[in-house]
Amino acid sequence: AIATDATNLAITFSVTDTDAGGSSVAVYTSDRAAMMEIVNAILSAGFDPETVEPDILCLARFFQHCFVTPGTTRPLFVVFGEKTCYILSFTDAGNARVRSFVLSASATKTQTLSREIPLTIAAMNTGTAFTGIFVAGSTEGLESSELAERIGMGRAPVTDAVSPYSVPVGKSS
Repeated sequence: AIATDATNLAITFSVTDTDAGGSSVAVYTSDRAAMMEIVNAILSAGFDPETVEPDILCLARFFQHCFVTPGTTRPLFVVFGEKTCYILSFTDAGNARVRSFVLSASATKTQTLSREIPLTIAAMNTGTAFTGIFVAGSTEGLESSELAERIGMGRAPVTDAVSPYSVPVGKSS
């Protein structure tokens, strides 16, 4: 764990799941001074900063409302930006579980997802397995069969989903 003085941070959260045991939350932090620069820029442009939300929550809402999951697929969504990657899933109650990270210039997308997908799934602690991984955005540098093999999903044929790359989850052969 990295220790830091919380008074130097801007902190917010969103509830990702609620059950009899309590609530799970996604916590967002940023350097307070850097965040104040952004908030002041938003204000000077005439926008209300309280109406702006993290882009990953907008993506989650898009997938939740616009993507029809084939059959009984329990999807994990991966969205590549130019320099970032977002991984999203939804609880049975429809709450988004999200993660974002910066892409390394020295690693391929296959290498990055081979490392990040298992970490993300473990952190999401869903209790149920994902049965499909759908990738959107630029897929240059992503080898779906190699990715499936690296993360123990067996052979992964390329099919149409969000992009030409969809890694169906199956048992290792």
